[in-house]
Amino acid sequence: HTPNKNNVIERLGKLQFSMDHILRAVKLYEHNFGCLYDINAIVELIVRLQQKDAIHVDNNNNNNNSGTIDEKDEEKRSSTKHRKPIDDAVPQHKHKTHHSLHSLS
Repeated sequence: HTPNKNNVIERLGKLQFSMDHILRAVKLYEHNFGCLYDINAIVELIVRLQQKDAIHVDNNNNNNNSGTIDEKDEEKRSSTKHRKPIDDAVPQHKHKTHHSLHSLS
């Protein structure tokens, strides 16, 4: 029999995964595969989310030891002096190109 969402969440909780990762993985799974839950696939999603989060935390720690935005960097981001006037801007393409998902992998 196919487990329901609450069963899946309960079983994953017993595996000591964080509730945040469980809920994010279940939501991602439902979006891509529907509601016929595959516990092994959801566990794989949780592991990938944990890895992604660990890399994100590590990158944040390496980028700025103090955890605050450098004032000069913030000034550069908010400054308009380096922006081109609208008349000199490169025209945008009117047609979007469509790529198959296979070409992206």
